[in-house]
Amino acid sequence: MIKRGGEERVNKKAISPLIATVLIVGFTILLAVLVIGFIEDITKTRMCDEGCKIEANTGCMQLTNFDVTGVNGTGLANISITNRNTADTSYAIAVYDLNGASLEVKQGNLTSFNNTVVEFTGLSGDPVSAKFIPTVEVVYSQEDLDKECNCAVTCGEGIEITF
Repeated sequence: MIKRGGEERVNKKAISPLIATVLIVGFTILLAVLVIGFIEDITKTRMCDEGCKIEANTGCMQLTNFDVTGVNGTGLANISITNRNTADTSYAIAVYDLNGASLEVKQGNLTSFNNTVVEFTGLSGDPVSAKFIPTVEVVYSQEDLDKECNCAVTCGEGIEITF
């Protein structure tokens, strides 16, 4: 006990200023490492997404030459697609009835300079139109990101087919 001015005080021990400074610096460095890691991850993801979209849009520019024809009947439709492009593509085809309601959607892949026939049978209504929508899927590695990037982009509004 220490007496000052006639009062008794209990001798309270405090943390050393040196230890307190080391702890504050340590927590600051730890927090900085966490924040930098978080920002780096967000930046890599955004760069990957944007790079992927650019690659896919470039691929879409190469997909400009398709021959699409269709034949319909009661509850069925046959759609012939010829890819006259140098790039492979994925696609979706939707078949619609007179009211514009979707009867069925099919997806597939179409290689370059190739033809495919997509058959729709057993439809609940009579098809009057269809829409062919090409898509480009991109998978690539970007060395500076140490990450594999992938995405799929729909190329334009698609090609309308009327029967």
